[in-house]
Amino acid sequence: MAESEESLLDYLTHDNPILILGDQEKAGTNQTNTSTSSYKQPMQIALWTDFNLSTLNKMYDDILRRKCKRGDLPTVDEIFRTVWNEAGVETAIYDWTSKVVCEALKEAHEQLHQSDRIYMARACFGEDVRSTSHQPYKPDWAGIQGNRRRCGAERLQNLLPGDTKISSKWNVEEIKPGPVKRSFKLPEWMKPIKQIFTYCCELKTRYGYLITDEALVVVRVGPAPGADRNREEAKQTHADGLLEYRIITWDRTGQDQAGSSPSDQGGRLSVNLALWWLHLLAAKENKLQWEYPPLEQETLEDPGELQTSITQLAAPERSDDGQTESGSQSQSTADPVSSSFDPSVSFGLDSPTRKPRSHKRRRPADKESGSGSTKRGKYPTTQLAVS
Repeated sequence: MAESEESLLDYLTHDNPILILGDQEKAGTNQTNTSTSSYKQPMQIALWTDFNLSTLNKMYDDILRRKCKRGDLPTVDEIFRTVWNEAGVETAIYDWTSKVVCEALKEAHEQLHQSDRIYMARACFGEDVRSTSHQPYKPDWAGIQGNRRRCGAERLQNLLPGDTKISSKWNVEEIKPGPVKRSFKLPEWMKPIKQIFTYCCELKTRYGYLITDEALVVVRVGPAPGADRNREEAKQTHADGLLEYRIITWDRTGQDQAGSSPSDQGGRLSVNLALWWLHLLAAKENKLQWEYPPLEQETLEDPGELQTSITQLAAPERSDDGQTESGSQSQSTADPVSSSFDPSVSFGLDSPTRKPRSHKRRRPADKESGSGSTKRGKYPTTQLAVS
C-alpha cells in the first residue's frame, strides 16, 4: 500500500481493533486480581482533572497537527482478537497499541531533537520493581528511555510502569474517588489500584497505567495534600499517598467516572493518544514531588529552542548606537552565551576564574670579578591576559 500523508493526531486516533472477550467459564481462569499483603494502598483517590485533550493541545498541538507520510498501520490478526486472559490482552496491546505509540514517540522526539527516545516496551526490557519487604515485582509494561550507545550496557530504568488486566476481572467503572479506608477485605476494584500504586512508589515515579480490553486508566501518584513534609517524598507517599486517575475507554469515548464528556474542546482522547502523551510526560520529569505544577507546564522542550530562549534572556540589551546597558561599546557581534552554551551546565553559578600569573624574565648571570657572587637584573612583572 502506498504511503499516505496524515497528521500525527490522525495517526494516534485511528479506531482500535475490536477485541472480543472469550467465554470465561470455558477459559477456566481465576476471576480474582493479583494482590499481596506487601502492596501499598493510597489513602486518597481523585480524578486527574487536567489530563484532557484541551491541556494536550496547549502542549503539543503543533506536533500533533504536522502532517507527514506514513506506511501501513500495524494490525492484530483476527485470530488474536478474542482474548481469554490477561496474556491475550497483552498480545493485542503489543501488536497494536505499543507499535503505534512507539512510532509516534519516534516522530515526536525527532521533531523535538531529543537524543534519548522513550519507548513503550514490555517490562522485561526495563529494571524490575525492587522492594525491601518483598521479592521484586514484575509489571507488564515499562517506559524506557535510551539510545543506541546505551543498548546492552544495562537494563534501563522503568520510568513508566504499566500492567495489563482483563475486563472480566476488573471493571474500571467501579473505581470510586474519595478517601480510602484501610481494610483487610478490599473491594476487587481496589486490588489493581494498589498494584500500580505500589509500582510507582517503589520506582519513585509519579506516572503509571493499567490497561484492559475495554479501557486505559492513567494514574499520577504523590503525597496527599497537607502531608507531613519532614519525611522523604516516596516514604510519605507510601504512608499517606494520593492517586489521581483518568479513564479512556477502548472505543474512544474518554468519559470520566461521572460519565460526562471531558472538557476537551469537542474532541476525545484515544487510548493510543493518551499513552503517547503519558510517555512524553514521563520523559520530561517522572520523579515524585510534594506538589506538581499545572500539567501544561510539563511540556518536553526542544533543546534548540531552549538554548535560544536562554540566549535571549542572557544577552544584554543594546541601544541604536551599539551601546550596552552599561554604556560600553559592543566589541563583537558574536553572542558569548550562545557560542559557549552547554545544556549540561547549570546556569546561575559563577564560573571559576584563574588568577593571572606573574612572569619574571631572568637575565644571564653577571659574575663580578673576584667576588664569586651573582648579580640579577630587575625587570617589571608582566601579566598575561586571560581570555
